[in-house]
Amino acid sequence: MKKAKILVLGGSGFVGQATIPSLLASGHEVSVISRSILKPPQLDGTNYFSSSLEQKQILQALLPTTEFVLHFASASTPSVSALDPTFEALHNITPTAQLLETLQSYPNIHLIYLSSGGTIYGDPGPGLIDENVPSKPLSYYGAGKACIENLLTAYSNQTKNVVTIIRPANLYGPNQPLRSGFGIIPTVMQKLRDDSRLDIWGKGDTIRDYLYIDDFSSLIQCCLKHPPSDILNIYNAGTQVGTDVNKVCSLLEGISGKLISKQYHEKRSVDVQSIILNSQKARTNLSWQAHTTIEHGLEKTWKWFNTQIK
Repeated sequence: MKKAKILVLGGSGFVGQATIPSLLASGHEVSVISRSILKPPQLDGTNYFSSSLEQKQILQALLPTTEFVLHFASASTPSVSALDPTFEALHNITPTAQLLETLQSYPNIHLIYLSSGGTIYGDPGPGLIDENVPSKPLSYYGAGKACIENLLTAYSNQTKNVVTIIRPANLYGPNQPLRSGFGIIPTVMQKLRDDSRLDIWGKGDTIRDYLYIDDFSSLIQCCLKHPPSDILNIYNAGTQVGTDVNKVCSLLEGISGKLISKQYHEKRSVDVQSIILNSQKARTNLSWQAHTTIEHGLEKTWKWFNTQIK
């Protein structure tokens, strides 16, 4: 693989911390811009800048020699902006629009954007969902992702600069932070360890495709390795296997040897009933597929989780 100069936006987050070590191990030169004021160990070996996307001076200093921009930065989760569309506009959409305004002056950069396969399609029903299914988000978070995708489409059409949009399934794995209302897997693990009650919205039958973080990192490597098939490229990324919340709880009970106390509540309007992604396009164009089963991924994540201080 050709060694490249890569700029990672939002590199101190869960996805960035998982992806950057593999980029460094492949010999790439990595720079990172993140709002975090701390430098996690995973970022050692990078050129690290504690900043936001609005700071054009840093971007303009780095972009002339940059070949790939990995846009992992996001200020929200579905619960954070649940009733606050303005938050999405101010903290995600506007900063990305400002980024694109700067990138217009650099035609040889391939922009790779982390979207959301779990929220952008809305509630499309059972079966595998491919990239041609229209986006009909139920949450402002998903709507924000859709809006940014539209901005990226217009940017690519106007500038002819290459853009790749990745729509991953529900990501999980070691180092995933515990956030209220976001990430059922770390939430269940926390409840198991603390012997506390798990609140479930609905009957526990909502189905998701859970993608282990190392499989996502390998997809980024494939995007760097394979020439883009078009100016604008959109890829789902998942295992193509659906698992409901009750099954996640059952699997983690078996792995941990503990039972979890569950309380069921009325389903929320923003909750998607079923979303399983068809990832055949990524397999065909990028020679990528997920290899980690939900059982194996949960085992590895639980092992890591129990090394953390309570």
